[in-house]
Amino acid sequence: MFQAHLCHSCGGCILSCPVDAITEVPRRIGMITQSHPSPTLTIISGILDEGEIAAPAVIKAAKEAGEWDGVSVLDGPPGTACPVIETLDGADACILVTESTPSGLADLRRAAHLAEALGIPSGVVINRSDNEDGPTLAFCAEEGLPVLLTIPFDREIAAIQNRGGAILCSEKEDWKEAFSQLYKDTMLSQEVNHEDHRSDERQGRHRQDHGRRRIFCIFRRTTASCRL
Repeated sequence: MFQAHLCHSCGGCILSCPVDAITEVPRRIGMITQSHPSPTLTIISGILDEGEIAAPAVIKAAKEAGEWDGVSVLDGPPGTACPVIETLDGADACILVTESTPSGLADLRRAAHLAEALGIPSGVVINRSDNEDGPTLAFCAEEGLPVLLTIPFDREIAAIQNRGGAILCSEKEDWKEAFSQLYKDTMLSQEVNHEDHRSDERQGRHRQDHGRRRIFCIFRRTTASCRL
């Protein structure tokens, strides 16, 4: 019995059928939308239809729709499941947004190890910090993960985000500078990674060339009061 809603379009059933009785047909599982809030910014959203489970296919389509030279920022889901792996595939750098809670640290640990296994340099942003960041900072130091930014658990920051249409960087000049530095630090980590890849190439190792494109992934553990 074939259950269409469980199909991941891997093609395995077609390859294994001894009598060629299976044929693929297109089926909608989601949609891709595109908007242009400013002349220099394009937002592409992958929306999975209700009841569907094949999120990686929608994520892949969204990434393909955003193929251009320049910087792409992918806002990925939390966790370490297939949607996260699909989002990370081909990325130059990864920003892991966490909170200093036991569950937040557990999620950070798994995500950091996944990025390491995929060979993607990562940095950490601590969101909604209550100045009790010791365990998170200790883990980052142990793993060699740079803490790129710390955002406090602050009522004023939450109020700015909750007004709708406003972002922290546009309302507060000091935070504009902080996020600009976050971007520069992420670019620096990515360039260091490219230098390492060029060294690998000199040693005969293969590396996929992304050209001038720079892809950064952001993984949020929760819906936060301050969003990147």
